[in-house]
Amino acid sequence: WSLHELPGLLKRYGTVLRGVDGGFINAFGWCNVGIDAYLADYYPRTRDQRTIISLGGFSAAKFVTLVDKVNKAVPAGDIAAVEFNVSCHNVNFDFSTILDAVLTEAVPRSHHPVILKLSPDVDYLDNARRAAKAGVSALTAINTVKALRLDPRTGTPLLANRFGGLSGRAIKPIGLRVVAELRDAGVTLPIIATGGIRTVNDCREYMWAGADAVSLGSATWLDRKSVV
Repeated sequence: WSLHELPGLLKRYGTVLRGVDGGFINAFGWCNVGIDAYLADYYPRTRDQRTIISLGGFSAAKFVTLVDKVNKAVPAGDIAAVEFNVSCHNVNFDFSTILDAVLTEAVPRSHHPVILKLSPDVDYLDNARRAAKAGVSALTAINTVKALRLDPRTGTPLLANRFGGLSGRAIKPIGLRVVAELRDAGVTLPIIATGGIRTVNDCREYMWAGADAVSLGSATWLDRKSVV
């Protein structure tokens, strides 16, 4: 982006990303460079970092296509896993309509371990059990929480998308609850916890709740000075 384009860019960002009490709400959707550009330009620079490649799509066929592209470009063992994001609230799509087909058709095709990313707003216990039966290797808990903020003066949604995904400190208690409920329900798959993690004590809480690993999102991208 050139300097004269930055004001317009920041204005557009203001319609899809806003700071709220205890976190951030966003409606970015899945804006990225795309799988082909990623595999050609970014993957070669990170292949020694045990990367997890996150995949998202609106059909089982799309997930199959993405998995096939990763299989072709990335030798087995060169990355840690692929993550199936079937829980994004920013794209206004009901992923429950495709989950069974994604698990049945795309998971067995992957040459890499598959991680399923769970939403706290749907039946994550049942989805976790179905994932285990389908051969998924681990779970990410949790994705963002579907949320809404309005301008108190006008009643207008802060985001152009109206609803968005809430992340950051505000969702840590929800993330902890989901991890604990997964363990209480007898789910034994490894769990990567994410949601409001900023400090060593946050990591401890998630481990005590039953997580095997943790992941930082908003803290590293939007609020780096807060990480301790």
